[in-house]
Amino acid sequence: MPGEITDILTGLLTAIISGGTVWLWQRGKRTRRTRRKASFFGVKPNQSCLVVMNRHWQTQHAIARADVYALLDAGTLVDELGGQVDVRSSDELREGIGDRTEFCIGGPDSNPRTAAHLASFLPGVVIHPYSETGPAVAFTAGSERFTRDPGNREFVIVAKLLPPSSAHPVFVICGQTSITNRAAVHYLRTNYAELARTIGTHNQFCLILRVISPDVYGHEQVDREKDITPIAFNTVHALPPGEPGSSPQLPVRIDQ
Repeated sequence: MPGEITDILTGLLTAIISGGTVWLWQRGKRTRRTRRKASFFGVKPNQSCLVVMNRHWQTQHAIARADVYALLDAGTLVDELGGQVDVRSSDELREGIGDRTEFCIGGPDSNPRTAAHLASFLPGVVIHPYSETGPAVAFTAGSERFTRDPGNREFVIVAKLLPPSSAHPVFVICGQTSITNRAAVHYLRTNYAELARTIGTHNQFCLILRVISPDVYGHEQVDREKDITPIAFNTVHALPPGEPGSSPQLPVRIDQ
């Protein structure tokens, strides 16, 4: 009988030690994952994070529904890292960059801050205007053109900027429609680990993402179309002033 009790106690002790070890390992793994994620996004617990919102392309004092969801998704990301979300309108914000992580959402016509970021840091990217009689809105990077096929194939630029002397990154999300803006935020949330592994935690990048059949699949069917980092940050690829499409503040239709 004493031997059986000893065996039972030994088994219980072994189970407790094994369970505790697994729990500690899993907790450590979650902590390391959170730290890597926080490092990639430049967000620390209780630290303020800026989300700059655009306006609806047709209505001055409204935001497209999908852009509202993009805001909520960005806020959730910051909350997961223990940060504090500060949502500001692009029309009212007058603040420098680098003091806190920033998510700037929307095209250059609906978000003046996006226009400034494109002009200052991504000279190799051109946003072509929407025209009622001409082709659908398109992006150009170098010799490549990414033209919207409404409802079937749409594109969004997502860039991570690290301006000189800045302590925190700026994430620029510039989509051809509001649903592509949300797709870009979703992509960042779900693919940050791969981006950190392939591009680097503390490196700049500029990607073109492809959103497949957004009218059917929504914002989740999003893939990397092309890494345009070498072109986007290079002034050699910028169009001369006065050339069609050279201004980053040309009107872009955001119609969802």
